[in-house]
Amino acid sequence: MTNIYLITVYHLLYTIIFNINRYMHLNKPINQLSTIKNLDALTKLQSLLKDYDWDHDAAVKSNNNRSDPAFNDSYCIQFTSSDLICHISSNYKRNYSQSTLEIVNLGEILTNEVLQLFPDHYHLKSHFVSIKPKGKQICHVDNAFYHKYSNRLVIPITTKLSKTMIDDKEYHLDIGSIYEMNNRLPHWSENYDDDFRVFLFLDVISSVNLGIIKIYYHY
Repeated sequence: MTNIYLITVYHLLYTIIFNINRYMHLNKPINQLSTIKNLDALTKLQSLLKDYDWDHDAAVKSNNNRSDPAFNDSYCIQFTSSDLICHISSNYKRNYSQSTLEIVNLGEILTNEVLQLFPDHYHLKSHFVSIKPKGKQICHVDNAFYHKYSNRLVIPITTKLSKTMIDDKEYHLDIGSIYEMNNRLPHWSENYDDDFRVFLFLDVISSVNLGIIKIYYHY
């Protein structure tokens, strides 16, 4: 009981401090940090995605939790899953087709570049999310326990006519830009285009915060 009590107190105090620091760090709910330098990998990834059949891979289709508003009208390719996230959930282990693996390999190249911006952070996971043509997510908040302590990074890969709404404000994100997003605020995206809109997402956790995550998940 003592450990649970200490964790609860720590969690409440840290949540307050964390949110204050996050709002001080982010001038707005989403903040551009940099841009992708490896344009060759980005261009190759865009080319593969242009002809990719999002319905062909059973493993990709199984990633979609239809009860999750984040995946409404969407497909998800989970990859670069840490031991910690696999401990939290078995949903991150997938046997993908060759065409999906080609996309994953390029995603890992871009992920490694982005991680250089966060040298003292633990890489929890990466995933692609595609929104169907004329598709729309449901407004939601990412509310897993680890989301309270992680940084959400966003890189648009293919997008034309689309918008991202965060806390009732509209944003139009640039391809190849690296953003940090406050996913603890209500958010959703809509794709007006006739092609899929694909974003790359990363979750990283500072070394300071990693301990509380491990305690909470008994890792």
